[in-house]
Amino acid sequence: MAGISSGQILRIKELIHLGASLDGKSVRTWGRALTHNIARSQLKVCDEGIELNIDTSFVEPTAFNRGSLYQFIGEVYVSENIILRARIATCIDGMDMTLFNQALDIRRKYLQEDIATVS
Repeated sequence: MAGISSGQILRIKELIHLGASLDGKSVRTWGRALTHNIARSQLKVCDEGIELNIDTSFVEPTAFNRGSLYQFIGEVYVSENIILRARIATCIDGMDMTLFNQALDIRRKYLQEDIATVS
């Protein structure tokens, strides 16, 4: 599928920090499900104490289980809040997040990625 990005891998805190500079960009992030409003297609997730709102309209109907860990790929939209419009949602319960975060840091160092610059 040419033209569709797999998204820049960002922790929720990085996504929030970069804010408006990500408007319209594809990102990949993860978080634990806190609340899900299927009628409004809204999911609130949290990672490291920081919350993010997910628009789930493209992935409904999905039974997001409160407390489960999910990975999302989608586009960021900024209005009064930062919202990730997910086009892919995957349950990643059981993933070793400590090891994943270490691997992400090693990957960034190897590729010399700077999260402050968004292409």
